[in-house]
Amino acid sequence: MLLCELYGVDEGTAEILAALATKTREKGWWHDYASLPSWFELYVGLEEAASRIRVYQSQLIPGVLQTREYATAVFTKDVDGVPRHQIADRVAVRLGRARLLTRLEPQAPEFDIVVDEAVLRRVVGSRQVMATQVRRLADAGRLPNVSVRVLPFSSDLHAGVLTGGLFTILDFPEQYEPTTVYQESITGALFLDKQAESDRYAWVYHDIRSAALSEAESRALLLDTAKEYEP
Repeated sequence: MLLCELYGVDEGTAEILAALATKTREKGWWHDYASLPSWFELYVGLEEAASRIRVYQSQLIPGVLQTREYATAVFTKDVDGVPRHQIADRVAVRLGRARLLTRLEPQAPEFDIVVDEAVLRRVVGSRQVMATQVRRLADAGRLPNVSVRVLPFSSDLHAGVLTGGLFTILDFPEQYEPTTVYQESITGALFLDKQAESDRYAWVYHDIRSAALSEAESRALLLDTAKEYEP
């Protein structure tokens, strides 16, 4: 906590860092990549510690499920924020995070993911990249701890429009951390861990999920979309 005060870290972030420090004394694998922003290092640590992760994305495939080619295209677009020589490291971290999906020890977290249909229709990289990526999303939904749903264009107005279009809710084993909401932007991120905040976002997520297709309907749409991208 003294270091947090020295570097001017806000109280909420300091509490999160302190909780993570008590959880493990081992250096996280992601610390091998020096180019990561400090706020994203914090998020990856929280993601590793979570027991349940709820994700809503209206712009891109969630990072933990991105393929190498898709992630490379995304980072290449950010020419000012990610220098070209750092792209490979950023992609490696994104791919490394996918190990969470099938981790055996500690037990893999539950992933509950809703993506807007616009994410599937927005071409990132190329049509072939999209075909592979959308299939990857469909395959992930077959894992016992992963739920993938699509919010279709035909859905009515939902509470997700109030949030800026993307957020992640991280739940933790009771002894570690309160539920934390993560919202990322191009220059940083918010970590919201007050109960009133997490309760509000949980309500939003429930409303989004209620408007989404079922898992089976979503998988069918994903597979059909992947076929549309194939030559």
